[in-house]
Amino acid sequence: MSTKNKIGPIVEGQDFVGRIKEQEDAWELLENGHSLILAAPRRVGKSSFSKKMIVRAKDNGSIDTVEKAYSKLVNSTYFNTWEERLSYYPEEETDTRLILNELSKSKNGISRNGLQVLIYNKTNDEEKSETILTQLLFKLKNDGYIMFDEKGKKYLFRSPLLRDFWYNRFIK
Repeated sequence: MSTKNKIGPIVEGQDFVGRIKEQEDAWELLENGHSLILAAPRRVGKSSFSKKMIVRAKDNGSIDTVEKAYSKLVNSTYFNTWEERLSYYPEEETDTRLILNELSKSKNGISRNGLQVLIYNKTNDEEKSETILTQLLFKLKNDGYIMFDEKGKKYLFRSPLLRDFWYNRFIK
């Protein structure tokens, strides 16, 4: 049997396969009052794994603990590097923040046209706003901030944790 690596939103249900030992090890640590840090390269399933553990906690009646830990994480300085990395976009930082701020308000994402309106409202130049948006979307996707959901035809944060951090830090 072969499995297909599914790129996109968090993998759930039958699409989440394997990692049984890792789940058991993580659950044992959590039950014994330890914290976990999931460190791995991009696109290997950290968010999907986390979601699986949250579902398990909910099924076991431990959801209050998980919600407190989640809230503490998204309100901490742990994700500050994502904000600090915007200094790599010096000429585009304002427009980049505008896009990320707006995306953080929407769990379901925003269409390309919706994002272009944001840039157009600043430039009043359709061609210039299209060029700026194309460059920013390319950079933000390649740097791991956002992704394009083919099914919904919308852009959204790649990680719900990062989206919630961004929202709590810059919008709330």
